[in-house]
Amino acid sequence: MRGEELGAERRNTGFPDVTQAVARRASWALVNGLSISRLIVSVPTVLALLRNDPLGDRIALLLMFWALSSDIADGYFARRTGVRSRLGAVLDPLADKVLIGCIVMTLVLVRSLPFWAAGIILLRDACILVAGGWFARRKGIVLESNHLGKITGVVFACMIGLYTLRLETAGLYLAVLSVGLVLLSSLSYSLRLLRLLRGR
Repeated sequence: MRGEELGAERRNTGFPDVTQAVARRASWALVNGLSISRLIVSVPTVLALLRNDPLGDRIALLLMFWALSSDIADGYFARRTGVRSRLGAVLDPLADKVLIGCIVMTLVLVRSLPFWAAGIILLRDACILVAGGWFARRKGIVLESNHLGKITGVVFACMIGLYTLRLETAGLYLAVLSVGLVLLSSLSYSLRLLRLLRGR
């Protein structure tokens, strides 16, 4: 009898609801904090690359590894905890695009990354950010990355790593592959967006 009274009292006080709310806030802060950390490391990564020496290369690679790990981690925690928000849907790709953009532009300056490859990559990312932000704000549509987009991201990461390690010949092959994947993923993104709009 006493147990039933305690259970009723706990339900009446709303402790479980408070605990869930605190847990969701903590998860929200963790997921978005990881995204913000990628924005923060953009500056030291660029500075490390601009040193243009072996030590700077190693520092840049470590920061890139952190950025990649944080990207994987925030996606994992978001799915695991069910924490989804419009802020997170915009902040996560924004952090990725800013970091990649800063690194790519720096590699054009201090390595032999082709300007045409960098330009196509940056144009695609800018279009995704602008279009994605507009549709999320005006239409309530958040289009998440599909498998092709994730493959493109992996190829980007490998290309950046090769150029950072001064393996320009191998990096050039991945730069060409990256441009092809950019075109395919952009087409896929546009078609998915059109299907969503027609379904509304």
